[in-house]
Amino acid sequence: MVPDAAGWLGGKSAEMRAALMSSQLIGLLVMRSIIESEALAADHVEQIVAAVAPTIQSLADS
Repeated sequence: MVPDAAGWLGGKSAEMRAALMSSQLIGLLVMRSIIESEALAADHVEQIVAAVAPTIQSLADS
């Protein structure tokens, strides 16, 4: 998965950036699905996207 994303991203440090993006999304998944964090419950999806998207976008654009 990470090598595929790194190829898509291209540029400097693409593999590291792809790994960081994946780790953030996997961490979010774990917190929502396994730990069942109330703060990350389904009714907060728009807030979660608004908070996480800039970081993911920044890594994609680097």
